[in-house]
Amino acid sequence: MIHVLTADGSIARLYEVSGEKRVLREIADFGNAIAKLHERDLVSSRPGRSYNRTSGARQTLEGSSAKQHLMHRWLSGVAQSLAPLLASRDCQCLILVAAPRLLSEFRELLPKAVQKKVLVEYSRNLAGLPIATLNLRIRPSVLSAVRLLAEGPMK
Repeated sequence: MIHVLTADGSIARLYEVSGEKRVLREIADFGNAIAKLHERDLVSSRPGRSYNRTSGARQTLEGSSAKQHLMHRWLSGVAQSLAPLLASRDCQCLILVAAPRLLSEFRELLPKAVQKKVLVEYSRNLAGLPIATLNLRIRPSVLSAVRLLAEGPMK
């Protein structure tokens, strides 16, 4: 069975490709309530400041924001919950669909067993599309995955 995962900062959806026409059917939905919040709603203070000895000025410490940190934790949770979900559904391959930055972060968080199943990556943010439109946009990637599965393992 071929599975498709679409993700953006606020939602990740797992689909199953079924039937002769290879139609998508949603099987799991992972929402991120933190995505709608502002940074100021997540932390109580502004970023720290540091004294620059060279110029004598005070500077903001640039680190990852609380929102980025919580997004990373959410993606990690989604990635960890995929392994048992895909194992129970007899997954042959997985197609990842996300914006390029999110795709690279998400790929690193996936467990090794799930990483081996990823055959096709589509770097577009299509998570908010209706399922009918998503079917049309994903079709070339699904056909590519079907072709790769038919060819068999790489040598």
